[in-house]
Amino acid sequence: MKKGFKLLSSLLVALLMALNVLPSVSAQSTAGEVFSEINAANQTAALESMHANGFVSVAFVSGEQSADIGQFNFDLSYNVDPRFAMEFQGEIVSPFLGSEAYTLSAWASEGIAYLFDGVNNEWTVEDYSSQEYEISDQVYTAINEAQANQTELTADQLALVDKYADLTETDTDYVFTLKQGIDANELWADLESAVDMDALINDAIDQAKTAAAEQGIEFTAEEEEMIRSTYSVETLATILATNPVLSVSYSKDDYKLTAMSMVLTINPNEFVEATEEEAAEAGLPETMIVTMEMTFDSHGQEFDIVVPEEALTAPTETEEVPAEETTEDSVEETTEETTEDSVEETTEDSVEETTEETDAE
Repeated sequence: MKKGFKLLSSLLVALLMALNVLPSVSAQSTAGEVFSEINAANQTAALESMHANGFVSVAFVSGEQSADIGQFNFDLSYNVDPRFAMEFQGEIVSPFLGSEAYTLSAWASEGIAYLFDGVNNEWTVEDYSSQEYEISDQVYTAINEAQANQTELTADQLALVDKYADLTETDTDYVFTLKQGIDANELWADLESAVDMDALINDAIDQAKTAAAEQGIEFTAEEEEMIRSTYSVETLATILATNPVLSVSYSKDDYKLTAMSMVLTINPNEFVEATEEEAAEAGLPETMIVTMEMTFDSHGQEFDIVVPEEALTAPTETEEVPAEETTEDSVEETTEETTEDSVEETTEDSVEETTEETDAE
């Protein structure tokens, strides 16, 4: 673990040095040029603490009627040095859940995870300290591999940013927004020219196979075909036909991610194989609107993660002993003790009887 922390410190130092020498971006810079500078800055970025919050909401629209289905709100803060610590607050608000929100809170500290179910007022506590070092090593290894594979963007890739994204500025951020009215066939052709799509698809399949193997489940041919169909011009056309609104913001000071927002207007019938009659019977809406907004700040700052007192006194899963094991152990111990006592008593009785018979003779 000391090796991991030493590596993290080195990466943070390298990042700070890189930020000090980054060139300034002029107001006349194109979207591709600015994004190139952002990409260069993040090639050396290490895993660091951060705060994030936001929401995801879903609404149905049919004709002139609309209904809010639900919204998930969250707030997250975490530290990575010297040990991972986290606090998460989430809630689901929906008319289907009644007037009260479904709340879910979680903390992680000193190798122990605490989960609080606000609806049932229950704590779940799990000790993961025995796997903590292994998890950290896996995270750092993944970061190192990602950075090793991340190279400078090619001219064709930067041209894609210029062609399909608008660049605007606020006082603090650069904001990249996906353009509207994009032709799917044209974008797909540009993607194939700038990116090895076959390698991208095969890599996605390999990752899915690895994940399935690790979970001990079969990766089927149907699942592979689903991945291939996802990375297709047909799927791209279906998504772009909804004119999705997507924007990503980066800080002007250090080029770190500050915000993401997305609005998807989806026709469920485009993604479900059903006739109009079947869709009507299933109650599918004409349109489903998914809205997501997230903000990111306090990069590299240390947070005071405080686990509630009632969580500290809740029993961990590792401390609980199943009743069956206790019963079996007790039976075994009782049997052993009974057997030993019986042997001793039998031996003593036999000796006494033998002595009495000898005296009688």
